[in-house]
Order: sequence, then structure tokens, then C-alpha cells
Amino acid sequence: AERALRQTLAELGLISGAGQPEAAWPVVLAARLYCCLLGACFESADAGSDGFVTISSDAPSVRATLRCTWGSALPLGAAAEALCGLIVAFDRYTEGGGAGLVAVRQALDEAIPGGRA
Repeated sequence: AERALRQTLAELGLISGAGQPEAAWPVVLAARLYCCLLGACFESADAGSDGFVTISSDAPSVRATLRCTWGSALPLGAAAEALCGLIVAFDRYTEGGGAGLVAVRQALDEAIPGGRA
């Protein structure tokens, strides 16, 4: 799966064949694209045994692979990744008819460390 992801990133011009970033994308476009890429970290509602949208078991390795796009190709960093993760989790939550609130809470905790009152 990681090989296919790296090949797709190279085809998009986000990394070279050697895994290095290519030319920069505008920040707004980069954030939207990164949100789309982070969608790979979630399983669909019908994939979960309880019908909830869940974070995929391979999400940490997917995120690690996507981080190679940071820098010159996608001018993002850890804070932007956390915010994009929150956006994707909330989108999945609303698309799932309210299922997957735990994923939203996890993403919120990553986006705003220590934000839980």
C-alpha cells in the first residue's frame, strides 16, 4: 500500500521518484489536497463492525508517508496536518450521519493540544 501511495504522490508531482518534494503548491490548494490525501486514514461506515466511521489501523504509516510531501511541495507542517485531520474527521462525521464522533474528538485533541476542559 505504501508503494502505491508513493507512486500516486509522484504522479501528482508532490514527490520525486526518490521521495523528495517537487515544486510548491499554493497553501490553500495544498491544504485541500492534503485533506483529500488524509481521507485514506479513515474506513467507511460500512467497513466498521458497528457502522461507525473509524480511523484506519494503518493511519500512522499513511500519515508518515504523506509527511514526505511537506516542505517545498506542500507548504504545510504539523499544525496544518492536525487541522486538516480535524477537517477530514468532521467531514466523515457529517457524511456518516453523525457516526464517528470519537474520530472527531481524537482529531480535535491533535489540533488543539490541551484543549480539553
